[in-house]
Amino acid sequence: MASPGVALAGELVEDIYTLSPVQQGMLFHILSAPDRGLYFDQTVCTVTGALCLDAFRWAWEAVLARHPALRTSFVWDGLSKPVQVVHRQVPLDFRTLDWRHMGPKVQKVQFEVLLEEDRQRGLEHGEPPLLRIHLVRVGDDRHLLLWSVSHLVADGWCSAILLDEVVSLYEGRRRGESPQLAPHTPYREYVAWLKRQDLGAAEKYWRRVFRGFSVPSRWVPDIAARPGGPDPAFRQEGLVVSEELSSALRDRAKEWRLTLNSLIEGAWALLLSLEAETEDVVFGVTVSGRSAEVPGIESMIGLLVNTLPIRLSISPQMPAREWLQSLQQSQVELREFEYSPLSRVQAWSGLEAGGHLFDSIFVFLNAFDPRHHDTGSLGLEDLRHLSRPHYSVSLQVVPAERIRFDFVYAAEKYRWARVCTWLETLELMLATLVEKEESQLSDLLDAGRDHIAARGRERRRHRRDSNSDSLRDTKPIPVRLEDSE
Repeated sequence: MASPGVALAGELVEDIYTLSPVQQGMLFHILSAPDRGLYFDQTVCTVTGALCLDAFRWAWEAVLARHPALRTSFVWDGLSKPVQVVHRQVPLDFRTLDWRHMGPKVQKVQFEVLLEEDRQRGLEHGEPPLLRIHLVRVGDDRHLLLWSVSHLVADGWCSAILLDEVVSLYEGRRRGESPQLAPHTPYREYVAWLKRQDLGAAEKYWRRVFRGFSVPSRWVPDIAARPGGPDPAFRQEGLVVSEELSSALRDRAKEWRLTLNSLIEGAWALLLSLEAETEDVVFGVTVSGRSAEVPGIESMIGLLVNTLPIRLSISPQMPAREWLQSLQQSQVELREFEYSPLSRVQAWSGLEAGGHLFDSIFVFLNAFDPRHHDTGSLGLEDLRHLSRPHYSVSLQVVPAERIRFDFVYAAEKYRWARVCTWLETLELMLATLVEKEESQLSDLLDAGRDHIAARGRERRRHRRDSNSDSLRDTKPIPVRLEDSE
């Protein structure tokens, strides 16, 4: 993918500045594999109500004009380091379709086709805007909204911000008012803040974290898994926790002065410990980057999220409550250095060049819930995000009223039945944590180990009688994955 020549006349360009370390890493991956659709994010939702198309399009145009990050392109040819160029004005790529003549089932199939065609088309990072809108009318008062954006200019946190702003601007325009939004801070302020951070302090922290580290903890691939091609297939399996267990987990977290994130992340670490057969586990976690000391950081549009390793030592006889509290403290310490470039962290870890600290990530989403936002005359339903993952195993936790786990995995490495077992085991260990007040880690590990063994015996019996499991493995399913780097 060649970087196009960009006219840098003053009347066309608003700003030019360097990339953040995370942006640099992402752009490198994109240019190295231009056909894989890496870091191409799609957000989908259903819009209900009597939509005024002109006002809705105007609202998106206003948001595009408001945020420099959305008017950004990237230039790299002939430069020692790539730069991002903010353009003064860019046209919004806004496409409308009318599918009211189709039945609901056909609409559903056709929308999946649209998603794939949109992903295949991708975005040219040298041509702004790195944003595209599709609005599909499927009923008189019902539309499907798809907006696609490069992860280099907006992370998953930005989805809720953009939705809030679009709805506010739309409602004001529809009423004939001149809506005013609060001032915002441009992304360049965050890039400037990053340059002022003390990497020396970060290096000391990470070297201490990885003192004595030697062997990464891996999710062992299935022997029967098919070899991967140049564009490996990813699939998703989900599990929705019961309302009763979801409520009990929140109560337990509150009782132990823990976040729900810490509680579930702990169970994930124990599951990895069982699969990798180690008591020294390392996996990736996403951090929002919104704790940076930059005014207006909470409403900034741009790439702030980062993926960093967390290392946990598992002592089976340790009380679960005490261990989870130490995990949460590790999260607090990590956030102080969440600006650390992952490439530097890998070097500081002592891992040999070319190695990877982790092959899986844990993502806890602060999901946008339209029920908690004023959406005026419009209804927003079924919000979901889709992107091509970069790691072979990823778990998303959606903390809705009923907690949801979305497990995305490389299909050439792991079998569907085994992934289902992992999800069941995760839920079982969390249930054990709730049921037993003074549980030790060994209680959760034993419950998980027994369940994995029992499911393994069932699969072996099943394979002797039928090949239905291998047939099920051949069916691709849609992927949903937010803020993985």
